[in-house]
Amino acid sequence: MNEHDWLLFEQWLDTSWHPGLDAAQIGVYAAELRELEYSAVMAAARAVSLLHDQPGKWRPKPMEIVAYLSTDPSVPTFAEAYRLLFDPQRGALIGSPDVRAERMADLPAVVREFARRQGGDRLRMLPLDDSSESRGKTVGEWARRELEEAWNRHLEATGGREVAALTSGAGVRQLDPLAVLGIERPVELGAGEAA
Repeated sequence: MNEHDWLLFEQWLDTSWHPGLDAAQIGVYAAELRELEYSAVMAAARAVSLLHDQPGKWRPKPMEIVAYLSTDPSVPTFAEAYRLLFDPQRGALIGSPDVRAERMADLPAVVREFARRQGGDRLRMLPLDDSSESRGKTVGEWARRELEEAWNRHLEATGGREVAALTSGAGVRQLDPLAVLGIERPVELGAGEAA
């Protein structure tokens, strides 16, 4: 952000919520966000603010804004993944085994991996449409809630994008921590070879 944009963002942060920010708090925001594009940061901050249980009441934290900006838009939301798996007409878990296999192959890799980890048979048996009451909600609502929590854990555990790259057959084939750090892989010597 240029100086003018930063001052606008700082003013927005300071005046949109009570209490205002002190210099140390503003420093934390600056350290995380100052080098990013103003329009992207503003859009992310507004979106994060609306994601809280009481939209607009809580000031977005710097790391929430950064996390929102780094979210891969190609990774489906839970609602999208649910529809891809359970849609009565075209869901990948609906139909004969041949139809299911064909539909599963067309899914985004992260959804396909979720279904594989959860088990297709288990997912098909979930009582997602059960309307009987249990603890103030329907059994189906509880099952969908637990499924959404499993989806979120899956995305956290896999990083979303990494599993997509690893399982898609294109791009990365394995994780190489040395390459990520920019360190060349050491030469491996065979038995009896001297360095």
